[in-house]
Amino acid sequence: MRIGICTDLENINQVAEAGFDYIEPKGSDIALMEEDAFQKLLDEKDSFPIPIESVNFFYPGNMKVVGPEADMEAVFSYIETAIRRFGALGVKMVTVGGSGPRRIPEGFPRKEAVKQFVSEMQYIGDLAAAYPAMTVAIEPIRPASTNFINSIAEGVEICRLTDRPNVRVMADCNQMYFANDPIESITEYGRELSHLHTIDVLNGNRYPTDPENPHQKALIRAYAEAVPNGRISIEGAPFTTVENAVLARKALEAYIEYAGGGKKIFIGNDHGGTVLKEQIVRWLADRGYTVVNVGTDTTDIVRYPYYAAKVCRAVQEGKAWRGILICSTGIGMSIIANKFKGIRAALCTDTYMGRLTRAHNDSNVLCLGGRITGDFEAFDILDVWLKTQYEGGRHAISLGLIQDAEEEMLTGESWKGEDK
Repeated sequence: MRIGICTDLENINQVAEAGFDYIEPKGSDIALMEEDAFQKLLDEKDSFPIPIESVNFFYPGNMKVVGPEADMEAVFSYIETAIRRFGALGVKMVTVGGSGPRRIPEGFPRKEAVKQFVSEMQYIGDLAAAYPAMTVAIEPIRPASTNFINSIAEGVEICRLTDRPNVRVMADCNQMYFANDPIESITEYGRELSHLHTIDVLNGNRYPTDPENPHQKALIRAYAEAVPNGRISIEGAPFTTVENAVLARKALEAYIEYAGGGKKIFIGNDHGGTVLKEQIVRWLADRGYTVVNVGTDTTDIVRYPYYAAKVCRAVQEGKAWRGILICSTGIGMSIIANKFKGIRAALCTDTYMGRLTRAHNDSNVLCLGGRITGDFEAFDILDVWLKTQYEGGRHAISLGLIQDAEEEMLTGESWKGEDK
């Protein structure tokens, strides 16, 4: 989980000093820059203490994107410039809000406005696809500010019509509160969310600085469970001082810890999984996961059960949200892992298996073969395995039977896996 602040680029040094991971400026400011000013920004970006990882306010306030006044040629030209510049800066999250730009004029058919907006989102998604790390998120905005896409549910409706894998929906604490959109919406539509804006909306729209704030704890917990590798940006109040920002950063870290430590993943491997493990650790870290490496870091022959035990016990004890185990084929790791009570380890060789073992089996440990699964195949499997939620329902019957079997068959303490 990564945390940032929405503020102007002139504050980037103070945001970094306060300990945040990134800054989130207005995207429209960047898109509307004169070319020489943008080139200057591009030349300076590598010297910034933290990255411009996310942008908001995608559309300028005076640009109509729905209705009879929407100049679609101009809108699409703006989109091209914006996405090209965001990609050059290394932006990974693009939020698309804009209360005025997307307000549907009185008398204009909503169906036509939806068609216009969806076509724009599809174009944004298609251009953003040129930058594999970039995700686009539709921002629902309160009814008092606009009459189109006021809730997470409505955002999801447009997201599904857009039908682009890199176009998702974001949640904004401030907008949710004034739209009477409950926190439960985050849980309900978690599969389609990718970003969160938060602010202490119950205390005058200020930076959240109380680590025990119950509303923030509930909000962040719901979001962390739905989007464990997501980003959280403070948005809705001006940046004041580094000292205040530090308090807010510590409060956010406390909320994330309350939510489960930011979704910590333990990874273990033997000599046959070292090379793939190194690639996976980097891949996970790049996406904001907290990774604990308990495997071997060499290719010298070792015994995989010892490393499986470390990961499985971490999952059993709640120290790890999920576990990953890698040996040459993944078979040995899966055999030993499933000897541990409460561990549902799945050996997966493609994304279909990765998706179903989460949806149907609620697997908590993923096993991979370091000598049979390539880096990119493993990344794809990991991506769906980490994002897919357990469906419950009829599948809970089978899991209940497994638990009954464990109660009868697995007695005593778990094997500690200590090398004797």
